[in-house]
Amino acid sequence: VGRPSSPRNVAVELKNKKLQLRWLAPLSPLAPIESYRIIVDGKQIESALPPSPTSYQMKTDYVSGTKHTIAVTACNMDTQNRTLCSDAKATEVIFDGKTNSVTAAPSPTPSASASASASASA
Repeated sequence: VGRPSSPRNVAVELKNKKLQLRWLAPLSPLAPIESYRIIVDGKQIESALPPSPTSYQMKTDYVSGTKHTIAVTACNMDTQNRTLCSDAKATEVIFDGKTNSVTAAPSPTPSASASASASASA
């Protein structure tokens, strides 16, 4: 059992005055996902969402023009009952209300990063 990879394709959409989040399960969970955590503007607002469904609706109405940084982490338990969660930075989405929906940019794969480094030094 280890730290899971990050949830994929995190998306935020404004629907009926509330922000709705959706995501796909991690590609490398390394164990069954125990829960998901929602982080808004650096503060954890939900700490134990069930592994399914992979969506969440904010409890408060969105205030027009407000910029929020939102992230989702996947968590599982190791054999000593310690919670191991994915990296929140990898799923950060910035929602500013200028469009009705945003999706996190996919993280570069290690091979793509290595290729970019090799190209830059050539």
